[in-house]
Amino acid sequence: MPSRAISFTLPVQVQTASGWKVSSTISVDDRQYHVWFHANRGPLADGVDTFLAVCIVPAMMLGYEVHAPAPASKRLIQGIAQFQQIMTGWYPELKLVSIAAEAREDTPVIALGVGSFFSCGVDATYTMLKHHEQITDGVLILGFDFHRAHSSSCALISRIARQATQQLHRGLIEVETNIRDFGDQFGRMGAVYHGSLLGSVALLLSPLFSTMYIPSSFAEADLFPWGSHPAIDPLWSSEAVDIHHDGCEASRVQKVALTAQHPTALNHLRVCWNTFTTRNQSINCGSCDKCLRTMIDLRIAGALERCPTFNTPLNLSDVRRLDIRRGVHRLFFQSSLNELRRTGHDPELAEALEECLSLRHYRGWEGLCRDAYQNHKALVRPLLRPFERTARWMSKPFQRRLPSLSDRS
Repeated sequence: MPSRAISFTLPVQVQTASGWKVSSTISVDDRQYHVWFHANRGPLADGVDTFLAVCIVPAMMLGYEVHAPAPASKRLIQGIAQFQQIMTGWYPELKLVSIAAEAREDTPVIALGVGSFFSCGVDATYTMLKHHEQITDGVLILGFDFHRAHSSSCALISRIARQATQQLHRGLIEVETNIRDFGDQFGRMGAVYHGSLLGSVALLLSPLFSTMYIPSSFAEADLFPWGSHPAIDPLWSSEAVDIHHDGCEASRVQKVALTAQHPTALNHLRVCWNTFTTRNQSINCGSCDKCLRTMIDLRIAGALERCPTFNTPLNLSDVRRLDIRRGVHRLFFQSSLNELRRTGHDPELAEALEECLSLRHYRGWEGLCRDAYQNHKALVRPLLRPFERTARWMSKPFQRRLPSLSDRS
């Protein structure tokens, strides 16, 4: 019985009025997914390496072979073999799979550009500032952190990134994609899959960049199995582009401190993943865990009041009661507390962080009540969403445009 496989059609590249587009149809069992990438600058790579990178993790989750329609980079194929060995050691549910693709011996024309993924977040800003003299362009992916359905959020993020790179005297390449329509079918986008998707975009842009930086999420002392990691990101390199995982030498506190020294970076800092659905909403909501941990580090750096992208004060009661039982949040808050202990500054903030890390508010009856409240919201919120959508639709004619950063200053 033949083994099952994930395959994709020969990618097609077309030039449009707004840039360049590469698309392919990925087949998994009896389902097909039309996946595309659109960039505002080109030309782009032929797409075989790009879509090979896109298909690897889903194939490992399913235990399927991967069939490529044309030869792929020899260096990339070798890197994928190493990638699989590392990932199956980290995640036992993944399986080693075979790659049905001929190796291509490339002697490419080396591009002159150097790119870095740039979303105006802490990690991306740190890498941009650290390699500012070398980097020629930032690369913003739309449809990755935010689904393309959140059009207002994507439009705002695009505008912020354009303003930031312009003031930093660097270019910006915007890559829009519907990859989430395919990738979300296989789950664990953050923990397992997102690094290979960053690699796929770097391969796509290889005619423009000979070097691409992937900003790190974690400091070297805090590394653990994750989809983007210094051990695996370089394995997506080809003969045309070298991919580097950058920034592990610095903690998030140190990255924020560097950002605080540059007004342009500080004025465009965006860390929030909440969508912008109400008029005049701040770029950062100021209440989610990502906002709070960034506000804490800005306060440690003495820059919170100078950062216009946060328009709410840091409430230490919110810090004390933040739920950090899930995910990787504890690492960041512990790092902030370690910095406060080292310097001896801001004892009130240090006390709030200690209480947060103790999880005192999520024990006993108080913890049961908080969990019941959260579960109640999770059950009731879906019932309210149709009414929320209707209310947003009815209010659209009366909404003013979301002000730009220049309007806020």
